[in-house]
Amino acid sequence: DVLGQILKELRAQGALLPLSETCKQLRHKCLPLLFAAVELEVWVPTDDSITLIIHFTDTDVFDVDFFPRDFAASSLQRMLSYTDDPLLCGVPSDRLLATALRSMPHLCTVTLVFPDSPDEGGLPWSLLQAILTLPGLNSFSCDGCLLDPRPAPPPVPLTTSSPLRSFQYSPDIYRHRSRTFQREEDALVLIMQAYHSSLEHLALSSGKASLQSMASLSWPSLRELRLDGELCDSASPMLLVLGNMPKLRVLHLNFALPHGVTCRPIWPKDLPILACPWPDLERLQISFPRVDDELYTRLNPALRSLSLRYFPHLITHSWQRLPRFWQFLPSPCRNFFRILYSSRLPELEELELEYHDDGHEESLLQYLGVAFPKLRSLKILRYRQPGMAEFHIVSLYDGWFDPSRRLHEPCRRHGDVI
Repeated sequence: DVLGQILKELRAQGALLPLSETCKQLRHKCLPLLFAAVELEVWVPTDDSITLIIHFTDTDVFDVDFFPRDFAASSLQRMLSYTDDPLLCGVPSDRLLATALRSMPHLCTVTLVFPDSPDEGGLPWSLLQAILTLPGLNSFSCDGCLLDPRPAPPPVPLTTSSPLRSFQYSPDIYRHRSRTFQREEDALVLIMQAYHSSLEHLALSSGKASLQSMASLSWPSLRELRLDGELCDSASPMLLVLGNMPKLRVLHLNFALPHGVTCRPIWPKDLPILACPWPDLERLQISFPRVDDELYTRLNPALRSLSLRYFPHLITHSWQRLPRFWQFLPSPCRNFFRILYSSRLPELEELELEYHDDGHEESLLQYLGVAFPKLRSLKILRYRQPGMAEFHIVSLYDGWFDPSRRLHEPCRRHGDVI
């Protein structure tokens, strides 16, 4: 369609709105592009902005970003706003928002963002159900808010034919397990049960119940998985929990390690599995890597990005004075040398390491230049005892790496922190 291509070019140049004001026919043609992405800031439940969008979009909205600005109180000592329940956000009106979204038959993406949220309120299950059952929805994201944390009966299961491909749930990544809720876990389990066969991208703050549910389901389409939160004691190794994801290409396990919990290998050496369940894995991030983990010897040789780090970073804890809910145990440099020596990753392009300098750093970095000929990005967070002799990483890089393949990022270093 020539006219459609012309309108897309005008939109890219910022000239589509003036054209849409010339006549009704052009206005009708321009509407799908003018309102292909809508961002709403809603201050009170009775805000008319959603209603106005219904009238002016002509039902051709494809992406909606919803930003409630006034959140429910973070404690009982504070006056509640638009709600009589301190565990719920009162700004999103179930009826108004559900009506608005259902009037947009081409809607495919909904994003809920709570930028000022203390992360102690939540969205009611009835609102989530109204959003997730939209017929054309393929992407949903909830950032900065909990999923219905009320101490109520489990939510009603979802009944939908929507081919949801992306689900992202990102509450406060620094929250302690004392601020998790059973109903929140129940909601995540129901969502996974409803969409596990169609999801291609999944990001969530996981708990024990959601991990158990994940292990019991098949994930034939999942290509990207990002898990954060606190590591839970689990009877099953993580390889078995995530073993039903044959098309996985991106895996981020960004767990914090609570006191009293031991970090286990993702792939224990005595596990009777011969081949890696993720043959096409391209990007891997692991917090608290272990030397005795069989995973590193079985990784896809075509892996392009590897991050062996800790969460939270020890230096992040120092800067932000995070509560000491978690263990901060940077491994010595020699452990990372053993991990990388056991792996065979000739296609590796990006590498991130976080370690305690035990005097083996020079050997490690020298090995990197030999073992990973295609390395283009190297990020290092190292922690050193006061008084240790300064070691100039960049000068080592200049001498050992082939000048024809200069690193895009020779080194990012946070040093001398204990």
